[in-house]
Amino acid sequence: MLVNGFVPYGAYAVTASNSAPETIIISTVKVPPLAYMENGKASGVAVDIATEALNRLNQPFEIRIYPPARAQVLMQSGEIDATFPFVKTAVR
Repeated sequence: MLVNGFVPYGAYAVTASNSAPETIIISTVKVPPLAYMENGKASGVAVDIATEALNRLNQPFEIRIYPPARAQVLMQSGEIDATFPFVKTAVR
């Protein structure tokens, strides 16, 4: 599923109905000004939007920057929960 460039794989990970949400791991690719590293952490317009949305949902998260192919493999293997920004293509 592709939602405005955000590809969830196991988003909103909650262990039980009354439990706190688990921290989800999200990747992005280095594409300034959308996403880039600044002072050791992911920054940029797309990172800011994802951060705001997840904070409003009270969803703990960590955003990491990976090359696109690695991000896709990590998401498919379940090592990360979502990746962004991606665009719809004939292959994806």
